[in-house]
Amino acid sequence: MNRLMLSSFTHSSVITSSSERWTFEISVKMIGKCGNLLLCIFGLCCSVCFSAITLPFTEYLDSANLMSVSWGFDNNGGPITFQVVANTTGWVGFGFSPSGSMTGSDVVIGGVNPDGTVYFTDRHATGNTLPLVDAKQDYTLIDLKESGSTTTMTFSRQLQTCDTDDLPITATPMILIYAYGSKDTISYHGASRGAKVINLLNYAGSVQSAVNYSYFDLTVTNFKVPHLTTFYYCKIVQIPSFSQKNHIIRIDPLIQKGNEDLVHHMLLYVCPFNKMISLDGECYFGPKSTTFNLCQSVFAAWAVGGGAFEFPANVGASVGTSQDPLYFRLEMHYNNPLATSGRIDSSGLRFYYTPHVRQYDTGILETGVGVVQQYLIPPGANIFKSYGLCKTSTFPSMSSGPVSDLNVFASLLHTHLAGVAIRVGHFRNKMQIGFLGVNENYDFSLQRSIFLGQTAVVTVGDEIVVECTYNTTNRNNVTTMGFSTTNEMCLAFLMYYPRNTIAKCMSVPQVIFNTSIMSQTTSNWSNNSIDSFQQLLKTSTQTVVVINQTAGINMQDGSILNMKPSVVAHCKSNSILNNNCSILYLILLIVVIYYLEEAL
Repeated sequence: MNRLMLSSFTHSSVITSSSERWTFEISVKMIGKCGNLLLCIFGLCCSVCFSAITLPFTEYLDSANLMSVSWGFDNNGGPITFQVVANTTGWVGFGFSPSGSMTGSDVVIGGVNPDGTVYFTDRHATGNTLPLVDAKQDYTLIDLKESGSTTTMTFSRQLQTCDTDDLPITATPMILIYAYGSKDTISYHGASRGAKVINLLNYAGSVQSAVNYSYFDLTVTNFKVPHLTTFYYCKIVQIPSFSQKNHIIRIDPLIQKGNEDLVHHMLLYVCPFNKMISLDGECYFGPKSTTFNLCQSVFAAWAVGGGAFEFPANVGASVGTSQDPLYFRLEMHYNNPLATSGRIDSSGLRFYYTPHVRQYDTGILETGVGVVQQYLIPPGANIFKSYGLCKTSTFPSMSSGPVSDLNVFASLLHTHLAGVAIRVGHFRNKMQIGFLGVNENYDFSLQRSIFLGQTAVVTVGDEIVVECTYNTTNRNNVTTMGFSTTNEMCLAFLMYYPRNTIAKCMSVPQVIFNTSIMSQTTSNWSNNSIDSFQQLLKTSTQTVVVINQTAGINMQDGSILNMKPSVVAHCKSNSILNNNCSILYLILLIVVIYYLEEAL
């Protein structure tokens, strides 16, 4: 018993001898359902229940495709899980480097010995020598096995381990390093090493040269931008005709050189037209706005600071079938704060497509707060929150047939200059079950489509709450919702599969149409009145508006649900979490020992 107890407190619960392995396996079998439950409880901290983990992202680390890494992560700041597959039956090393070299790197090394036992250690490198074993072991081994000529190593860690020997995993590109050997004796790797830059938490793949793909561009043509601080220009465009179904697999922004400061965002909306019409002009307030507004469903989205977006390997945007659109509204938002005249623009979007279609067609659901000017945001607020609600219960009645679950895999979160944070809560039976997007440090100049660490399944009946946080301490007058960058928005574009016909699902609080209440809120703001007004808007009955692609509209009432706080990786909190894991681990061990002693 002492030996089992001792081995259980060594790193990552790796069983290192055949007798310990036999004892542990017999114990687990005898524990049965109770033991499995405890294992899953323990897995909340240490990822033991690996069957529930999905790893949606995969990259080869070398040009010969001999070593790959797959990963997935908790969307609320929890652990990140890796699976490294190497074409070797010797030792395998993987980690992170601040420069691409060994010095200062944070690595794990593992493998399977010839007798079937495994080894796995958290290490750090001080130079071009064997990395040293960390005093604090922060990587949790989930599985390590050999199959044929390959070794597969699956493990997890916290994004921030609070260990000076580890590198924090952030939402910026990181240098991943790898090495491996042909034997289990860890020695110099020779040429079997390399490095690759990957943004793990904001992943975007690259078009593979082996894929048979082409591209087309949808752009404006020498448009003379008016000398106004903000202008929305729209143009009806047509995509090429196809003889068969194709999937768009990647979308790139094409920003005319020199206009990087001018183009704020670009949206492409599906139009229900049965023939091409020549139409361009101001989007929302001009004489042609009524026609433009017929195009409701977002097909593609880009905002300032964003880059290319490539869809996951199992989805693509469908074109070329009778169910796919031919005509679109290209919307260009020009932000020209100095009202400079004479600027000409031909920016737009590039679409890469392939006849090698994927499993699912993708769609975009626009959620958040309806853009209505009656919605006010007070001046002088350090923190002011707005809330938008989407109720999916009416989706079937708004569609031509049954509505499948929405598998949300990415989101583009959008506010304007006062926005400092956006969160998208996912609720089922009035209880929050997760987040569909979180950005606690929103930057107006860096708006990117962000992949979720794991695909989130939204079923009919679920509710989605979009929460936007603003800071208006530098403003003396109220801010209204609107289209200018000095106005505000609160939107989340959710990318999902399989595609349905729902275009928008958003809300406004009914109290904003009460002129007597709103007129009292335009001056003499204090901290108390700001808080009271925020609470008034949140608790007001919401009018939820659902729009499908043919401009059918459904309206219903709803209420904003309370959202959980986001997980923030503080070292003190992580220390408590680790202690809780240790306590759970100890409880599990006591149960194992008790049942084993009863059996013996």
